[in-house]
Amino acid sequence: MTPASGPGAATRTPARRWSCGRCPTWPGRGEPRGVIPELAGPLAALAAGPGYAVVTGSHHTTVRALLARDLAPEAMPRVLLSRDEPGGKTDKLRHLRTRHGATVYVGDTGSDVRHARAAGLTAIAVAYGYASREDLVAAGPDRPMDTPADLAAWCHAQTSGDDPVPAPRPAPSDRSM
Repeated sequence: MTPASGPGAATRTPARRWSCGRCPTWPGRGEPRGVIPELAGPLAALAAGPGYAVVTGSHHTTVRALLARDLAPEAMPRVLLSRDEPGGKTDKLRHLRTRHGATVYVGDTGSDVRHARAAGLTAIAVAYGYASREDLVAAGPDRPMDTPADLAAWCHAQTSGDDPVPAPRPAPSDRSM
């Protein structure tokens, strides 16, 4: 992926693991988590450049409210696809690729990796969410990452053009979603 302009650039970097699902509340605050602090800046940079989207199994209003707590309006995702829209995850990711030019999906489960690959996207797996690093690596992501700082550095490289996205690996035909 390189930063791009024009109508196809709306969501060049679909993102999912910008928030923490493993821990339901911020320490000491007793409220649901929003955006991981290390990722707020990279999301703003992506929003100002190539853009990003969120695909989630949660409700649209819940996710939008959580993101809005930590992100300025101009840093919000250009597209948010939730359980409220029809279709499965692979269908939604394919839509982002074909309609908006998406190239990458960031997920935290082996299933996320398989859906990304089935949709023709590069699969980045982050090991600070739901699944362990070992489970994620077994799913065969194009790029595993261990910490929010790793993802933040990768996002910075994308917006500066320093680190092209690896081509997605072909989806294995013997694995199910």
